Amino acid sequence: MVDEELYQQIHILDAEQGAHLAAILAESVESRARELQALNGRDFYFERYFKPGESKSRDASGTQSES
Repeated sequence: MVDEELYQQIHILDAEQGAHLAAILAESVESRARELQALNGRDFYFERYFKPGESKSRDASGTQSES
């Protein structure tokens, strides 16, 4: 939700406020980048169809069987 009083207005910051805001933004961007890298490294299909402890194989007819 956007605060209507603050939307599309110019905000003046001093150097200290600007530095703190920049640090907050940098931390947020770095955190999101780590999350996206972790997400990119996951194999969704593997997790969906092959659960830990299960071993599935297909016979000659293509039917899936558990072993």
